[in-house]
Formats: sequence, C-alpha cells, structure tokens
Amino acid sequence: MRYTDAMATPHTKLNCAPSEELKAEIILRLWRRTKSETCIEDYVSYFQFYQKTCEALYLGIRSEVKSLVTDSHEHLLAIVDVLWGYLDSNQHCKRPPLRKNLKEHFNCSRESNISFGTDINLNNSINLALRLWLTIDIREDVFAPATPTIQWDDSSTLRDFIRQQFPGPRFSSVSTEKDKVMILESDFTAVNLRRIGGINIDWTCHLNEHLSFDREQRKLKLYTLKTCLYDQRSRFVHTSNQANAQKAQ
Repeated sequence: MRYTDAMATPHTKLNCAPSEELKAEIILRLWRRTKSETCIEDYVSYFQFYQKTCEALYLGIRSEVKSLVTDSHEHLLAIVDVLWGYLDSNQHCKRPPLRKNLKEHFNCSRESNISFGTDINLNNSINLALRLWLTIDIREDVFAPATPTIQWDDSSTLRDFIRQQFPGPRFSSVSTEKDKVMILESDFTAVNLRRIGGINIDWTCHLNEHLSFDREQRKLKLYTLKTCLYDQRSRFVHTSNQANAQKAQ
C-alpha cells in the first residue's frame, strides 16, 4: 500500500480548532476533494460536528482522549490515509492487519511522539477516525454510557461492518411486492409530521441514526450533514466502481 506522507507543518492538537488551511486538508484527505473543488462554507455544519466531537474527548472522569494513541488532527488524517489504501487496492480491511499497518506507517513517518500502548488504545483511535470520517457513532460503550453506540470487532471486515449498520428497509411479513413500493405525496413534510402526527424532528450528525424513531418521545432522527453524504456517496461509489472494473478486466 502507498500512504500519504505526514504533513510537514506542525501538528494541531485535538483540543484546538483546525485552521482554515487544515480544514481544507481535512476535506481533501477524508473525501479527496481538491481545493479547487472545495468551498469550506459548505462544510460549516460538518466542522461544528467535528470540533464538538474532538472537544468531547476531554470531558468526563474517563475522558476518551486518555485512551488514544493519537493526539492531533494530522494523526487522525494519517489513519484515514491508511484506510483509503485498503479501498484503493480493493483489499479487505480487518482490524488486526490494520493495527499492524498503522504502526508501520507511523514508524516510517518518524512519528516519534506516538505511543501505541495496547491494541485497545489503537482501536479507540481507529474508532475516532472512523467516527469523524464516516459520521457513524463508532466507539466503546464506556465512553458514551447514555448513548447507543456501535463497535467494530477483530473478525469482520470494515465493509461488512458498515453494511451491517444499514440493513435496508424493513417490511411487514404480510407485505406483497406491490406494497413495498410507496411514493410519498408532496405534503409529506416535517411540518406536517409535527402538525398531524405529533412527531418532532431530532437532527443528528450520526448517519447510523438516520430515520430512527423514538416512539415514547415521538422523535424522528434525520441526518443533517448533507454535504458529507454527497461526498461519501460520490467517492466511495466511484472507488467501488473502479475496483469492480479492474476485477472484470
């Protein structure tokens, strides 16, 4: 695999807000959008989520930042570079070889300030990178005791793990093929959900929570980071299509 070299500029700690230049680098490395393609103003909501996530690492008695091997935004981008390496080469990505590749990558990059600790520390750093990249709430329960979270394990590939989080629509056992196709009318809006059904919209930055419904509180979660969703769809579908084309040759 070929990895992106570490940035030459001094690293920015996770408790510091990224500069405009670093924001452009984050967009480039997460979704491979060039500076000429990128308008940072389109990512205002994403960077609010990004910064809030980083600040939350330092909160609580068991602050998550103490469990990481990474301490800068650039370190997280390096993890995403390694993950992109798997996608580019159409290789299955499992955590054990990923941990090994990350250690080699950081050693080759002369990241002498990286202290790997245990595999758990490296797993938590991978979780954080995935959480910020894919906007899916991947982390250990201990760091979010009051919030449902999901965890990647050592046995499944990243692709299969992500696929499991989005199983597709669920239909009644008595549904017919005709029933499975439903076209919503133009008056099916958030305003009418609240006015007619008494359902409130709860905006979320975690893609895995999209369309989840709390029956007791009558709240429907909707994913709000539209720009990120477009980027993920564009880049991941493009990469997948390239891999399939290579297989067919």
